[in-house]
Amino acid sequence: MPPAKAKQAKIIRTVRQHSEPLPEETMEFLRGLAEDYAKVKRYVYRRYSGIGSLGKIYPGYDVQKELRASGLRQELNLPDSYMAVAAMDALGGIRSAWSNLKNRIAELAKKNENLTDGDRKYIFTVLRQGAMYAAVLNDKPFERPEVLPGAEPDYRRLDNLVRRLTRKYKVALGTRMEADYFGVSPNAYAYRDGGIRLGSRTPQRRVFIPLTDNAVHAKQLKIRLLEDRIEVLAPVESKPKRHPGWTNKVALSIGYSTMFTSSGGAEYGQRLGEMLSARSERVYGKRRLRGAYCGACRKALERGDARRARAIRGSNLGTKKLLAQNRREMSGVKAYINAEIRRMLETEKPREIIIPARSKLFAPHMQKATKQKLSRWTAGYARKRLADKCALDGVKLTEVNAACTGAACADCGAAGRRSGRVFVCEACGAKGPHHLNAARNILKKAEGTFKTPQQR
Repeated sequence: MPPAKAKQAKIIRTVRQHSEPLPEETMEFLRGLAEDYAKVKRYVYRRYSGIGSLGKIYPGYDVQKELRASGLRQELNLPDSYMAVAAMDALGGIRSAWSNLKNRIAELAKKNENLTDGDRKYIFTVLRQGAMYAAVLNDKPFERPEVLPGAEPDYRRLDNLVRRLTRKYKVALGTRMEADYFGVSPNAYAYRDGGIRLGSRTPQRRVFIPLTDNAVHAKQLKIRLLEDRIEVLAPVESKPKRHPGWTNKVALSIGYSTMFTSSGGAEYGQRLGEMLSARSERVYGKRRLRGAYCGACRKALERGDARRARAIRGSNLGTKKLLAQNRREMSGVKAYINAEIRRMLETEKPREIIIPARSKLFAPHMQKATKQKLSRWTAGYARKRLADKCALDGVKLTEVNAACTGAACADCGAAGRRSGRVFVCEACGAKGPHHLNAARNILKKAEGTFKTPQQR
């Protein structure tokens, strides 16, 4: 009997559809749905993101039941197909926030030199077990987990530490939320006649929206509102592609002015730094001007001149225009990043890509303008899209600790120095782009042949 084939993992990716330009009446209807969708999310965030609701957010049926009994649906006149999706969307955000908080507390516990191994094991066990964590936060009795043999942790001290770190690092949810999208379940829409029909507030009536393509989906959709049209985002399952000719092992150095430099010497995304710098300078100048207007508005209010304050807000701040311009610019930047990642994959033909692990972005001595440039650096987006495209193309993506890879010469291993964008080694006379030198050392680290200058 021939051996059974291994089941191939499926990749979830997001595909987009766009509508034709829509009449203002239709856009007003869609904006109303988005505003009520955001109201439901804010309600769930406000009511269920506290420590008293930890037992309700998994799996969330109690929240749905209480939400139906609250009268919010009747107050908003929002169909249940939208309301239920909004509630689960908010619960997803709450779960993610708690997960991030637990990870942060665990990292702090690892670094705390005042904790013993038994103390750490107790904290890690509490964080893993949702019921224990909820009991600790709400100061309720529970069965203590077994720690290391012979260890007798000070439970009161450790419980207080967990509570203190939770209070310190827990973030407020739903405080800043734009009503620019809503989710819709499959039973509330239908594809027909070259468009999509969305359920309305009136029973048995749907609103027709013409689309620019004929794709049909049967999953939960996300409807994003643009200026005079919509964007439909749908999750689609895809199998990883097979590329028999892709056999190379490539290391990438990630930079600001050039997105990727490969260990073979090729550069990708050379215009990224130029695009981001131009945007950063525009935003920095715009915000300085807005700061002056905000100051004038505040002084007018202090003088009791409410009319002057309203005039400044209405004529000068231009928040909607600023946000729309930011979205257009970032849309162009993201399109460029995706195109360059695709070009890199088709050029390098890799079976494995090695990249440096994430590191802290800011140094204490950096100037404010430099920090603002780096804060708009899309390295996180580039990493995510690289990971997504590698998964879709069946390419292995490996992260390595990049410590010392920028300081050692890739030719001889001696310590060198960086002069602008050039790496110079006085020991062997090597001279070249510093990102290329780093990429070559990153490849050596992955192969286990890299040595720091002190190890030579």
